[in-house]
Amino acid sequence: MTIRAKLERFKPKQNFTGEMAPNDLRIPLSCRPDHGFVTNISIGEPDIYRLVLVDTGSNIFRIQCYPCKKCGDQNQIPHYYVDKSTYSKVSCDSWTCREFDGQCNEWLECIYTSAYMDYTWSRGIVSADTLHFITSDNEVESVPNVAFGCGTYNYGDEFGYEYSGILGLGTNKASVMTQIGSQFSYCIGHIKDINDSYSHLIIGDEGEVRGGLNTLGDL
Repeated sequence: MTIRAKLERFKPKQNFTGEMAPNDLRIPLSCRPDHGFVTNISIGEPDIYRLVLVDTGSNIFRIQCYPCKKCGDQNQIPHYYVDKSTYSKVSCDSWTCREFDGQCNEWLECIYTSAYMDYTWSRGIVSADTLHFITSDNEVESVPNVAFGCGTYNYGDEFGYEYSGILGLGTNKASVMTQIGSQFSYCIGHIKDINDSYSHLIIGDEGEVRGGLNTLGDL
């Protein structure tokens, strides 16, 4: 299977909560020998960067949030959404909540539960906030009202102190990639070079290949 770095022409679509999404977003990736690829996601206003693991086997973007009743240890404090002017909780009777397979609690919050094959799981509030991305011309583009999981119960997240959560690259409608655009790709440079600067998630037309294509057999 070839990891293709050329993205077909992208047509903007409405994101999960009704705002128009921008073109040509790039999310830089870094390779960590112990955990694979990681990236920084900037969330909210005022914004704060969160280092998260990139996971092609899951769908949702989730981070640990305050008040964290059951969370793994991490260097950063859990995401404190109370002081974010752009933050909102997703209504439990909304289409967005249904795409997260959410359930209403007694406060009418949409509660998600995400389980993984290694028996770890996360539960918390389906939320929405502004995410900030680097564009193809090195500007910062803000995408409002992107839905994600704000986890307050996280069991078995022993993936390291420096990571705040997981960016799932699945293709269902709860995925950040699906919310933002109809297509995306990931461009991997020198796959064994942890300092390689060409590795990105790409949403839009910025799919130029630099160098040859790698195959999974080259890992």
